[in-house]
This record gives sequence, structure tokens and C-alpha cells, in this order.
Amino acid sequence: VKKGDVIVQLNDASEQAELANARAQQKLTGLTLQRTIELRAKGAASQAQLDQAQSQYDAATAMIARTQAIIDKKLIRAPFDGVLGIRQTEVGHYLEAGKAIVVITDMDQLFAEFTLPEQLRPQLSLRQPVELTLDAYPGKVFTAIIAVIDPQVSTATRTIRLQAVADNTEGL
Repeated sequence: VKKGDVIVQLNDASEQAELANARAQQKLTGLTLQRTIELRAKGAASQAQLDQAQSQYDAATAMIARTQAIIDKKLIRAPFDGVLGIRQTEVGHYLEAGKAIVVITDMDQLFAEFTLPEQLRPQLSLRQPVELTLDAYPGKVFTAIIAVIDPQVSTATRTIRLQAVADNTEGL
């Protein structure tokens, strides 16, 4: 997917109807506000009537913005260019807030997480180059840079966790 591509469109039919209603209200209150401004200029309307008309117009405009924000939240777009994994939900399922839908992986840079014995901690530093090998590519060595060194030592294994970032421009 490319950044901005639609991944999921949740059902927003009721919000679309609310938006149409809010736009109709804004149109009506806009006409009322304009008439009240004209009447106020002629002295045929009070300041209170003008204030009320302005308030109704502002409320209708706010309702449009609120409803549009809800609609926008129901359209989920790719936050960056990447490759989609296996979807973790099915069409028609109810999605709970925070539930994963699909994993997007930026294939240009990949993260490698690994552990090392705590005794090696003095030899490690951020941005230090490391070499990685993968069973999928026997004999090929990938270069990565240490991006994170977990400050905690596992009490069970006496190891520290690290994360390295590897350039993957070859797409392997």
C-alpha cells in the first residue's frame, strides 16, 4: 500500500445522514443569520435576536465539524508506504477500539530484535553496527545498527534485549 491508501472503511451511513442534516441546518441558520443582520441594520431586529441567530449558525457549523470528524475516524488509511500482512479480522466483524486489523510493514527498514548475555553490555552502544544472518539466506550477512538497548536485565535468563535497524533496499 501507499501512504494514504484506504485500508478499511467502517460503516458510516448514520453519520453521513447526520452530516446531511447538519448541512441543511447550517444552510437554514445561515439564511436566518443573513436576514437578521439586514433587519438589525434597519433597526428592525434586536441585538439579542442577532446574537441568537449567530449562535444557531455557529452550532450548526460545529455539528458539521463534529460529524465529519467521526466520519474521518471511520476511514482508516495507510500511515506509510508498506506491505500488508494477513488481515486479523473478517468483513462484517465488529471492530473494538484498539483491535488490530492488519499489520503494515515498511519493507525499506526492518527491525531485528534479539537478546545477548548481560556480560556483553559494556561492549554495546547505540548506533553500533551489527551483522545479522538469516536461515532464509545462507551465507548472506546483513548489516544493521543498534537502535535500542533495553536497560532491564531479564531475571530469568540474565540477558538484555536489543533492537537493530537493517536497511532492506534489496527487498529481501
